[in-house]
Amino acid sequence: MDEAPKTFGRYEVVRTLGSGGMGEIFLARQRGVAGVDRLVVLKTILPHLAREPGFIERFVDEMRVSMLLTHGNIVQVHDVGEEDGRYYMAMEWVEGLDLREVLIRLDRAGRSMPEEVALYVLVEAAKGLAYAHARRDPSGHPLALVHRDISPANLLISNDGQVKITDFGVAVATARLSFSVPGTLHGKVAYMSPEQVTGADLDGRSDQFSLAVVAYEMLCGERPFEGEGDIAILEQVRRCEPRPIGEAAPWLDPVLARIVMRAMARDLEARFPSMDEFVHALTDYLFAARKVVSARTVADFMATVQEPGAPPPPDARPSLDEVAGGLLPAQAPVADGRATVEARAAEGPRVPPASPDGRFTAWNVVGAVALLVGLAGGMWFLGRFMAGTPPPPREGADDAVAATETRVLATDVPAEAASPGPDGEAVETGPPAEARTAAVPEARRLVQVRSVPEGADVFHGSRRLGTTPLVVAVTASRAMRLAVRLAGHEDAEVTVGPDTPGPVEVRLSPLPSGRLRFRFFPADARVFLDDVPVEARGNVVDRAVQVGEHVLTVRSREDDGAMRTIRFEVRPDQVIEFGTIELPAGP
Repeated sequence: MDEAPKTFGRYEVVRTLGSGGMGEIFLARQRGVAGVDRLVVLKTILPHLAREPGFIERFVDEMRVSMLLTHGNIVQVHDVGEEDGRYYMAMEWVEGLDLREVLIRLDRAGRSMPEEVALYVLVEAAKGLAYAHARRDPSGHPLALVHRDISPANLLISNDGQVKITDFGVAVATARLSFSVPGTLHGKVAYMSPEQVTGADLDGRSDQFSLAVVAYEMLCGERPFEGEGDIAILEQVRRCEPRPIGEAAPWLDPVLARIVMRAMARDLEARFPSMDEFVHALTDYLFAARKVVSARTVADFMATVQEPGAPPPPDARPSLDEVAGGLLPAQAPVADGRATVEARAAEGPRVPPASPDGRFTAWNVVGAVALLVGLAGGMWFLGRFMAGTPPPPREGADDAVAATETRVLATDVPAEAASPGPDGEAVETGPPAEARTAAVPEARRLVQVRSVPEGADVFHGSRRLGTTPLVVAVTASRAMRLAVRLAGHEDAEVTVGPDTPGPVEVRLSPLPSGRLRFRFFPADARVFLDDVPVEARGNVVDRAVQVGEHVLTVRSREDDGAMRTIRFEVRPDQVIEFGTIELPAGP
């Protein structure tokens, strides 16, 4: 490999990271004002490949598609450019390891990936793909993106527990200006879908299959398709007769095994209809199985694999999630996704080890007492935290708690009685403090609330509880009325109570809208609609706009104060065209 260049445009190359399928990859530093820098990854085209017919077009396609994807589970593309005839793109730097390297290090150390970590990685990656599959261009037309290369090498896990998908460079979109040759195989053969190896048309269910293959490998410690060389593996994928995951990993819950095998079905129609449905099945399983997992869990795990063969830290402090998980009663999911609660005997506290001669030292005794006090305090605090002191009742409802992302904290917890005080604040009522332990608590039941589309705000009265999907806790004696709100959609209301069966799904209807179209000059001007920045393609704006009155502002980036403001009203299905909006020349 040639010596790394010192600069690429405004980026200073720190070191060479390697070579990808289409070019070299560098770690670089972007210099900012006042000494504010950030590290980025530069991906370039190798000079000899740039001379190949169609290669530049493919790279430009990659840049155009990648710039449209902004999601927490997808590596962000910051910038694109060209330096001395070499095209490059600047991408987010994720400090950590790719899943392939994690699996290799675990194998060398004779370890396996914890099921909770594998499920977290699986759900987070699926959420990123669900977003990409549903992405639309600025005109509202579906991009029909398919990654085509979902594999452990393209799933990054950061040191702080984030999961990100990289390399949408071989994605195929219907809006691409140039297309790959039909039947061309982009990707790693062991993770391809049957339809991909036969050169058939692909949709998001192909990525679903590939992600399920990755899940199989994480959960079982082996790949479902192996063989001597790519041709043998391709034939196995085409036949799609993997060893059932229940045989490869008999310790797995049958419900989880069925979810993974369904996503890996040979027949497209037998898989989940969409990646969103795959995500819902996985989160339903986590909720029913009462598995507690968060980015902190993954970060702690990543700390044990930074060096090949590094054992887990012997005395790592548990997070609040892990403490809560230890206090929850065990619950096994059944075939229909619902759960039955089983009592579990509480385990005693861990006793500190004895001294080398077999006797407990004074420090052992002190440590044991401190551990017992700490656990008791933690359990008391967690019980108070989960029960809470409810706010004043509104509309006959009780308090609510939310469980976001893939972190699930589910249990039936007691709630102390509360009533509004003179100033409207909730105050405790009932027996005096010394006799309060004899009070009979009111149990709460957890209900999951979803919305289509996801990401809606959920309110109880004027209090915002969180965004969907989330879990709310209701008392056994009262129902609560929730408002579900999402920008660009009509508000919806839903009532949840002790008799609400399973998850509640709210479908939000889009608000009536029209379209706004115009060009602006100069092309680097800034555009705002109702004081919100507008995303433009070059100097063209073509977007849906809600019915009603709006204010459009076009401002110069220079200090000349040039600006145009237009007030207009949109009626349902109306198309408003302003032609070219040109800012006046500065003084």
